[in-house]
Amino acid sequence: MAAFAAVAAERSFVRAARRLDLSPTALSRRIAALEDRLGTRLFNRTTRSVSLTETGAAMLADVTPAMAGLDAACARAAGHERRPRGRVRINLPRIAAIKLVQPVLPIFASRYPEVEIDLVIDDHVRDIVGDGFDAGVRLGGLVQKDMTAVRLTPEFRMMAVCSPAYLRDRLAPRRPADLLDHRCLTYRFSETGLLQKWAFDDGAGPVVIDPGHALTSNDTRLLLDCALAGMGIAYLGEPLVAEFVSSGLLIQLLRDWTPPVGAFYLYHPGRRLMPPALRAFIDVLVTEGQTRMRRA
Repeated sequence: MAAFAAVAAERSFVRAARRLDLSPTALSRRIAALEDRLGTRLFNRTTRSVSLTETGAAMLADVTPAMAGLDAACARAAGHERRPRGRVRINLPRIAAIKLVQPVLPIFASRYPEVEIDLVIDDHVRDIVGDGFDAGVRLGGLVQKDMTAVRLTPEFRMMAVCSPAYLRDRLAPRRPADLLDHRCLTYRFSETGLLQKWAFDDGAGPVVIDPGHALTSNDTRLLLDCALAGMGIAYLGEPLVAEFVSSGLLIQLLRDWTPPVGAFYLYHPGRRLMPPALRAFIDVLVTEGQTRMRRA
């Protein structure tokens, strides 16, 4: 249709071909193929001139509004993609939502009011493409190899923590096996129903403990609150508990047994034709996160 409209407007295959960045021969073949498909001649042509047949003129009147509508739709789509707008759907664990994303949401909203952020929080790894997400946040070791990943944090540790009140009448564990004598607050994976193993390493080799379970939950924030209330020992990520350890509200146990487990990454299917809304979200998340780390 674009080839037909160009020849009709220019009344010349040479000028229309130049407009479409085609050779006159290629353009002539396209028009001939269109005429063959329709079973009718659209142009009368000689070596000196080109004119519409009666059928061609009627067809031009019919397709001109449609072509204008398509041009307008393409222009709107191109304009839409040049500025951040629309929805960004992110899958991430609760700890990343609370510590990495939530602090930057007011800043992002003020800069990009036309972007809607849809955060889906769960703690098991999703197929973000198959489940309709634009991006995900996970530990680096959980990111699929075919994804583009952007690092968000330094490496951090899993930490066994409890309140000072919990240890008031108890001996602090000196090695992982001592946890078997304590009340432990354990995370349960909602997808599988399995309890999280508590992994430690003092440099001599890994030690994995399945402690007694005074309380289990699939919500890390609830486990944190219970630890703060003196209900037992919780095994949680450093970003979630670091401020409470620094303030003295929690005590880190088995400090020499907790090596780094990794860093958080935001990952997405690829850089080619990335939606501007996602690009803007990543930029704000990375730059504001780095600013907070420098201030800390």
